Amino acid sequence: SEKDWRIKSLTDTILRETQVGISLTKTYRAKRYAVQKIGGDYYEQYCRIQDYAHTLLHVNPRSSVVVKCFVDPARTINPRFERMYVSFGAQVKGFLAGCRPFIGLDGIHVKLPNGGQILTAQGKDANNNLFPIAFALVEAEISNRGHGFWSCWYDPLAMESIVGLKDGVKIVLPQAEHRYCLRHFYANFSAAGFKGPLLKQLMDRAAYAYKEYDFQQAMDKIKKVNAKAWKWLCDIDSKHWSKHKFSPNAKTDLVVNNISESYNAWILEAREEPICTMVEHIRTKLMESSSIKRDGAENDTWAIAPNYKKRLELEKKNASYCRVVCAGRGIWQVTCGDSQYVVDLNNRMCGCYKWDVTGVPCLHLLMRG
Repeated sequence: SEKDWRIKSLTDTILRETQVGISLTKTYRAKRYAVQKIGGDYYEQYCRIQDYAHTLLHVNPRSSVVVKCFVDPARTINPRFERMYVSFGAQVKGFLAGCRPFIGLDGIHVKLPNGGQILTAQGKDANNNLFPIAFALVEAEISNRGHGFWSCWYDPLAMESIVGLKDGVKIVLPQAEHRYCLRHFYANFSAAGFKGPLLKQLMDRAAYAYKEYDFQQAMDKIKKVNAKAWKWLCDIDSKHWSKHKFSPNAKTDLVVNNISESYNAWILEAREEPICTMVEHIRTKLMESSSIKRDGAENDTWAIAPNYKKRLELEKKNASYCRVVCAGRGIWQVTCGDSQYVVDLNNRMCGCYKWDVTGVPCLHLLMRG
């Protein structure tokens, strides 16, 4: 992009196209001036942040925009910007109406004069796609900032069961189930001194296990390979990182925070812009994305969301290797290889636990059908 145009290359281009030679310093000043004219001045936009926040609220009814400034008690300096929280009413309404009670939280650094990060919260829509909910610009990703971020939108998202991928949510949503991102969890595992492809493979096997038996098998192998690594994992409740302990409330089996990573990549260009331009960039992308999804939903005639239809077709293909026997009213015994599973249609349960935790019929249920 033009912002990434190197100064030396820009200087050579000016000389080649205009036959005018200028110094690298002058080229740098010219580029900085052009970037400010196009994207806005970093420092000037801080002075207009309150005006911009009121404009957002005026044109986006039922939205939440909170700006926090540092006020010097001695009044020796003017108020300084600290944090900004933004959640559009359409996003909150869409999350409550059509998404699972599952929220991923993550942060990405921004290139503002005062540094800081963008904290983001997002869920999954009915087609299992990314659904942004809210974001905030803060000084740093530490507990008291996270507390303020979650506090802002806890009230409009008042729900009895919300699953989040960030430990800091415990302060505001103590009743929620908390899951750890496996990628970051493994990074901590490695930092504790437990490295190697075999330990990584066994840890993944334990994390992705739907059945307690499979989880215990993986943990026993870890114990044989490295007893200290096994002890380190045992000290952390497996309900935070293994599928076999996930509750069925959220209807998702995610063990990695890939929805947050996708969102961070989605707004990557915005993090280099001045604050008002940055928020406007994100707002425009959200509006565009919502419009595309709305038009697609209105024009399509599918009874099952496309992404889940693909998953069902794959499960149906795998189900051809199983045998099924009726064991009672609504109860079936399904044999796949050396394993047997009980499918209970009355209570919507399967012995493999996959149907329970994802809400998507597993191959044993499809075999029955």
